[in-house]
Parts: sequence; structure tokens; C-alpha cells
Amino acid sequence: MSLNGRRLQTLEAAFRELVAGGKDELKPGDLADHFRDSATPMVFWQLRADFSALEASGVIALNPATGGYKLAG
Repeated sequence: MSLNGRRLQTLEAAFRELVAGGKDELKPGDLADHFRDSATPMVFWQLRADFSALEASGVIALNPATGGYKLAG
């Protein structure tokens, strides 16, 4: 698996973990906090780009009213 694919897989798993923990909508900053707290910080611009990639692949969907993202489907 490519480095990009692995990073997206890690981001998706963290997104799902936070949703399972009770978060309904997430923003890139929520994932930045999560990764920082787990001692694996990621740069914000990369997280934002990865959110766009996950949205394009149909994993997450933007709520334009709140600016938050939810799991698609």
C-alpha cells in the first residue's frame, strides 16, 4: 500500500473511532487533536487535503450548514 493510501486508511480509522465514541460531526481540527493526543501529530493542511480525498471517495460527507463531516451513508 502506498504511503498516501496508508495515511488515508489511518485517518478513516480514527474518524470511525471518534464517531463510535459519540462524535456526530467532525472537522479536521478534531482529528488533529486526536493524533496529537496519541503522540502522532499530523500537519493540518495534510489533514484538510485528506478530508477532501475521503469525501471524494464517498467515505465522509460535508454538512455545508455546519462545516462538519459525517460518515457517508
